[in-house]
Amino acid sequence: MKILVVEDDELNAYALTAVLTNQNYAVEVATDGDVAWDLIQTYDYDLILLDVMLPKLDGISLCRKIRSSGLQMPILLLTGRDSSHDKAIGLDAGADDYVVKPFDQEELIARIRALLRRQVVTSQPVLEYGQLRLDPSSCEVSYAGNLLPLTPKEFALLELFLRNNHRVFSCDMILEHLWSYQDTPQEEAVRTHIKGLRHKLKAVGANSDFVETVYGIGYRLKQLEEGVGNREQGENSSPLHPSPCPSASSPSQVPNLQSQQQALMAVAEIWQRFQGRVDEQVKVLEEAIAILNQNSLNAELLSLAAREAHTLAGSLGTFGLLLGSKLARNIELLLSSGQSLSKFEISNLASWVKLLRREIEGNDAAAISALPTPQVLTTVTQPPQNHPHAGAGGDEEVRGDEGAGEDREVNSPLSLNLQAINELELRVAERTAELITLNRQLQSQLDERQQTQEELRFSEARFARILDIADDAIISINGFQSITLFNQGAEKIFGYSAQEVIGQDLDVLLPQRFFQMHRQHVVDFGQSPNIARRMGERREIYGRRKDGTEFTAEASISKIDMVKEIFYTVILRDITERKQIERMKDEFVSVVSHELRTPLTSIHGSLGMLASGLLPTDSEQGKRLLQIATESTERLVRLINDILDIERIESGKAKMEPEICNIVDLIAQAVNVMQPLADKAGVTLSISALSGQVLADCDRIIQTLTNLLSNAIKFSSAGSTVWLGAQQQGDEVLLTVKDNGRGIPSDKLESIFERFQQVDSSDSRNHDGTGLGLAICKSIMQQHGGRIWVESVLGQGSTFYLTLPLFGTFQNPDLENSSNIRVNKS
Repeated sequence: MKILVVEDDELNAYALTAVLTNQNYAVEVATDGDVAWDLIQTYDYDLILLDVMLPKLDGISLCRKIRSSGLQMPILLLTGRDSSHDKAIGLDAGADDYVVKPFDQEELIARIRALLRRQVVTSQPVLEYGQLRLDPSSCEVSYAGNLLPLTPKEFALLELFLRNNHRVFSCDMILEHLWSYQDTPQEEAVRTHIKGLRHKLKAVGANSDFVETVYGIGYRLKQLEEGVGNREQGENSSPLHPSPCPSASSPSQVPNLQSQQQALMAVAEIWQRFQGRVDEQVKVLEEAIAILNQNSLNAELLSLAAREAHTLAGSLGTFGLLLGSKLARNIELLLSSGQSLSKFEISNLASWVKLLRREIEGNDAAAISALPTPQVLTTVTQPPQNHPHAGAGGDEEVRGDEGAGEDREVNSPLSLNLQAINELELRVAERTAELITLNRQLQSQLDERQQTQEELRFSEARFARILDIADDAIISINGFQSITLFNQGAEKIFGYSAQEVIGQDLDVLLPQRFFQMHRQHVVDFGQSPNIARRMGERREIYGRRKDGTEFTAEASISKIDMVKEIFYTVILRDITERKQIERMKDEFVSVVSHELRTPLTSIHGSLGMLASGLLPTDSEQGKRLLQIATESTERLVRLINDILDIERIESGKAKMEPEICNIVDLIAQAVNVMQPLADKAGVTLSISALSGQVLADCDRIIQTLTNLLSNAIKFSSAGSTVWLGAQQQGDEVLLTVKDNGRGIPSDKLESIFERFQQVDSSDSRNHDGTGLGLAICKSIMQQHGGRIWVESVLGQGSTFYLTLPLFGTFQNPDLENSSNIRVNKS
């Protein structure tokens, strides 16, 4: 069976390897979590012995990773953390068992055997197959009562077959289960061990093919004939196949002394090899104490000292130094507290380190290795006494009466006093460590509570800030519908300050006609299972500002049930502007569709009559229909051009191209364009020009003047006059277009500059207007930094005004930064 030991402490790793190898297990070692994961992904292991505190990837995380990947091999956590909470975390992470350092080697091996038994159908400790009997605890194998002298690899091979007695194993599978990857031999080694195992089984009466070859596949145990027992020995053995009841001195009940001697000798040898490393670890602790006594703070050294103390706590216990293990554990707890240490705590640390040094030096490696085997058993497995004659006393216990005098010396009052002092010092150290740890825990809890309170305050402040910067109104009310929260967005929308409305009924924010309906809505929502709902899904809802004005809004409401009371939060948005935009969009679509449909209908009807042949094209009626189609087409083209023109201007795609323009020339060109229309309508154009210059897009200014002149001529009667003039006002030039037409109602003076706005809905039909001319004029003037407005008296006429900055004072950035300026010479 192959075991992976994941342990970063080299001393512990070597000791565990020696103990497990002596039990005929193939052992591989990984010193950090990442290496262990790579090995687990590459090789099959029967069990993983896993430390918790590991570099790179800790043991708990590695355990979770193994289980999440679907691997089911047993995992035994081996760690110095002994709290119930730590054990619960380890077992919840997927571990099958948890052993705390320092551990008893016999108990550890027994737990490993118990975990390995879980992989087979039965769970009894002794494996039986016919007359073959294998006892993992004593590493003994017998056939028909005869012991088999097997090598460790033969024993492991037979145990593998017995635990999987229906399975066929190839040579590669056997190599992977029984050899570590560093020592993996060729397949010929497997065949050699199979051959040796067969010979030994045959020598005690087993069939030569007890381990049979499945050709082309591998090896397995020969299947027993029907009726022959196949079980594992234990308390539930069948009465038809009673297990022999061994005597107290039988091999199945008495541990294999030679095997344990070999294991303990190996452990003693490892202690001898690594005692220098242990001495270095204690020196790190002593150096840390020296730094603390100098009132210096070296976080890196203290962290290293805490890790070394943790390692010593585990490794010293493995070698029987229980007092040293407890001292190291106390040192670790104090150093890893993360707090600054008081003088009293530093003094305790210094005392514990001195006791630890004395405990380690009292176990001389050379003296241990020189003792006879029984003494090694006694010295290594039992905690030594801190006395110069401790080793001699142990030796005399083995030699019996011959050393009675020295034995008496060991039990002398001085020896007993030293032992009592050591025990008392250990108890004081343990109690002190417990008190210090408890104090640290209480301080940590207090710090955590203070930190939680600070985080809560910060969270509340951040939440309040988020509420304040929101543009929407966020309002909270209690079960009585009284306002408990009113953010800045709500203050902007309603005009109230938070101080004015908090504590007031929600009715203060609603039009009176909606009081009862809204209260009932909140009550119904509180009784519903929903935790959030949009308000006003079937009808518009309204809010009321402080000044009494109403506005349309959209809102959503949510609730929090605090058991004793329900709190509601309303998020409300003023949609007045959006409603206006929607109405404008609807009007735009309506007007455009009408303006497009009307000329298209005329065109379609005229061309249809001509196409039918009922009217000749050269007749008077035919010519009239062609004229209607042509005029309608021109009207349609003007409408489309105007729509495109205003969109380009307002979106900035139609760039103004400024140049120095003579005002007299601008007026003259506009009049020349409109003179034929004026002659046709019988209207006189009167001009008064100002000599001066402006920096502007000359074509766009002429377009504006022609639009204004066109409107004035259309709405003037025959024989009347239209005036176009220019005069200086400060640093601006004021252009005026005046007529004596029907005039404009006062409520239309602003709206006529919007798109598709007419004084009369019939104007577009009677005067060939598109409803976009004045909107284009307004956009052009805005692009030049100027203004346009109208003054009018019904029945007396209208005067349109527009202003432009005189050259040298024009501040439009587009014109100032333009490099395309040219002088228009008259």
